[in-house]
Amino acid sequence: MPTYTFIEGERAELPCDLNVSATEDEVSLVLWHRDESGSPLYSVDARDLPLPTATHFPAVHMESRAYFNSSASPAYLRIDGIKKDEEGVYRCRVEYRRARTETLDMMMLVIVPPREAIIMDEFGQHLHGVIGPYNEGSPVSLICEGEGGLCKIHSRNGDVTSTSSCSNVEMSDPSPSVRWFRGDELLDDTYYITPQGFARNEIHLPNLKRTDLLTTLTCEVFNTNLTAPVTSTVSLDMNWANCAGTNSEGRAVSDPVLLQVLYSPRCESVRSSVYGVGRTESVSVTCEVDAYPNVVNFTWVLVNADKHSPLPTAQFYSNGTKSVATVSPRAPQDYGVLQCWATNVIGQQKDPCSFRIIPAGVPEEPQNCQVTNRTSDCIYLDCESGEDGGLQQIFQLEVMNTDSDKFIANLTSRSSPNFIVCSLPPKESFILVVYAVNSKGRSKQVALHSSTLAGPAKEKEIGEEAEVLTAIFGIVIGTILVLALIIVIILLSIKLRSRRTVKARNYSPDVEKCEAHLMKECKEPCVTNSQGPDIIPEKSFFQERSETTAKTCDSEDDNNLSTIQGDARKYGEYQSVTFTEDPELISTPKKLRLLQEIEGDVEESGITVETPLISSIPSAVQQWTDHRKEGLRLSTPV
Repeated sequence: MPTYTFIEGERAELPCDLNVSATEDEVSLVLWHRDESGSPLYSVDARDLPLPTATHFPAVHMESRAYFNSSASPAYLRIDGIKKDEEGVYRCRVEYRRARTETLDMMMLVIVPPREAIIMDEFGQHLHGVIGPYNEGSPVSLICEGEGGLCKIHSRNGDVTSTSSCSNVEMSDPSPSVRWFRGDELLDDTYYITPQGFARNEIHLPNLKRTDLLTTLTCEVFNTNLTAPVTSTVSLDMNWANCAGTNSEGRAVSDPVLLQVLYSPRCESVRSSVYGVGRTESVSVTCEVDAYPNVVNFTWVLVNADKHSPLPTAQFYSNGTKSVATVSPRAPQDYGVLQCWATNVIGQQKDPCSFRIIPAGVPEEPQNCQVTNRTSDCIYLDCESGEDGGLQQIFQLEVMNTDSDKFIANLTSRSSPNFIVCSLPPKESFILVVYAVNSKGRSKQVALHSSTLAGPAKEKEIGEEAEVLTAIFGIVIGTILVLALIIVIILLSIKLRSRRTVKARNYSPDVEKCEAHLMKECKEPCVTNSQGPDIIPEKSFFQERSETTAKTCDSEDDNNLSTIQGDARKYGEYQSVTFTEDPELISTPKKLRLLQEIEGDVEESGITVETPLISSIPSAVQQWTDHRKEGLRLSTPV
């Protein structure tokens, strides 16, 4: 939840981004609530009118102090003269005509600055100006009180001891701090809370020295850097002196003598000397001096571009050693160095009290912001300070998770816009919004996108998942390669077996088939080269007068013929088939292939080779001859 801090009595501005451009819709109703109140403290009704001309309904107690500015970016609720009892959680609810309702919660803190720093002695008597006189070597205890506070541990600083005790009481928030200064040197910054609710810081000077004469002790009370602290100052006076004489008889000391030391006014320590003032605004500047006698007269002079302009007496008033001037710049020449001069019977102070009056406004946004480092739970953001608007500024960082649209962290830096945001969830995206704030308001926002890294456990889990996926991927690839290898082996085996079958068919089985068909249904047993003369007579062999022709099985050319030179054997009777072409001379292996093909063709046509046992072969052969449009002549012995 974002937190906005304001000073009591000043103007508060609470943002509420209407986000109209992002939703591409129109706002119909805006409601502002504080804490758990049922009725809204401010509402804008745009259900029947455009938002710029919508009707505004502030609560009765805020009717003259509150206004919702819908034309600004972002829009904001302005509350003038903010009060302490108006501190709390504010909720802006925006209803659109079509889109879903959006709600933004924010915390508003109201700071009540301390009104006065009071210096007392150990008996509770109020002290101011020159205190004393104190004797050299005597102790001094001083008390400074401011309103409110929380208990702190006290310490000892050299010969100055601050004593305290703690009491748990409810006080204002934030509690004031109380510090002691000796001149410009910090003397003690520890304090405690009294049962009455005052923040108290006590110092004890155990042994005053001659060097402590006219020492200035300043008490400073503050509870925020948005306003100047309130101070009160005293000076130590050691007026009692002793005159001592020594001779050979001994040493003698005179009675104490009171010495009145007169001096001209001088400025007391000033903790804040710069005042930022906007045009048409007013600021009160306090000037306090130390003088004896303490009856002084004040004059104020504004120095601007070598021009000295005394302030009219109507612009300041004086009370003892204190004077307060009111400055209301209306033009550039109303800014400059405001000098305070005090004069008593001894004379005018040597150096004036000077205060710078500068133009004031909201600060400039931080510059050159960048994320310099990231871890699994931290983000480092560095920026450069912009113009402070003439006032002391602080820097705010808001961190929002982009996934859940929730605020994760809200950090404040009082010195520089450099932040380290930790305790963030790992591997998440965030929007970092940084801006500057002073007493006049806040600067424009600077937004950056960043993310945390994956945590060690997440990285280990991711690594394990990657290892498992790698192993599975390797197994799948190996399986695919093995299957591919098996398929290749099977295909090669089939191809080799097919080649062997074709080779065997082309040479051994095919030749036997051709011979079987040529010798088919012989009444006499088929002869071989080793037939004896007592089984088959010699004249039963194939014999041709000049040559014997045979049709071989050839797969490439059905019309190729071959003539084979053979033995001139004579047969008693021949059956002839006439060829339409002259046979060509071919080699013996080709004859066998041709015979194999012819055998297949003849089988397809239902024709067998002529033998003496088949008498109807001429007509069948003639049909096959017409079908093939080619002729051949086969001769077998009768």
